[in-house]
Amino acid sequence: MKNKLKTLMHSKLVKVIITGVAIGTVGIGSTYAWWTAESEAAYTVKTGKMNVKADFTNIENETGYEPGLYVEGDGTIMNTGSVDALVKVSDNSKIKFAYDTDENAIPSDARVFEEVDPSAIVMDILPTIDDSQEDAFWYTGSNGDLYVLMIPGSQVSTHVTQNFLGDKLDNRYMSAVVNTKLKANATQAIEEASLANFDESMENLTPYDGNPMDKTFSTNDYATRAMEFLNDMTNKK
Repeated sequence: MKNKLKTLMHSKLVKVIITGVAIGTVGIGSTYAWWTAESEAAYTVKTGKMNVKADFTNIENETGYEPGLYVEGDGTIMNTGSVDALVKVSDNSKIKFAYDTDENAIPSDARVFEEVDPSAIVMDILPTIDDSQEDAFWYTGSNGDLYVLMIPGSQVSTHVTQNFLGDKLDNRYMSAVVNTKLKANATQAIEEASLANFDESMENLTPYDGNPMDKTFSTNDYATRAMEFLNDMTNKK
């Protein structure tokens, strides 16, 4: 009985010692709960809106045109967005033929608009320069494309002439419908945006020096102000 009791006591003592060692080991390996603190400062910005509107006014008689004649009218382009815009202005006219290439009549329900042949129907876009305007300027790109740089709320005008060249318009063009379109394709007035959307560097833009409708136009003065305007745009942050 004593031996069993001694054995039992010895076993409990060993367990107590082992347990004590285990607890001691956990105590040695534990870490402190270090104090921490955090603060955050923030501000909110809102993105702007890119939007332009192109329109035609004062279109002359819209019917009865024939080879050798031309149609003309005035166009306007407005920056109706809230950010500066670089606008590429181009011809986007369409034509719906009444006859096929063999001069056979096309059923009316099968007639569709398609791109005009720029060698047969030629659009001339002539900026109307306001020599006192300071919120928008015209430029020519490296490939001869026409651009206008505009701040929000600005508006520019153009005079458009569409020529029907007599030596190019054969019988297929009889009874055709021409949808004259002035296209204003806009992007941000930022170098990277110009390269991505127009494959044109803003550094290559040169002030427009064509024959303006406004006879009081001063080429040298306009070029100086246009370059200052362009530099301000390209250097903005």
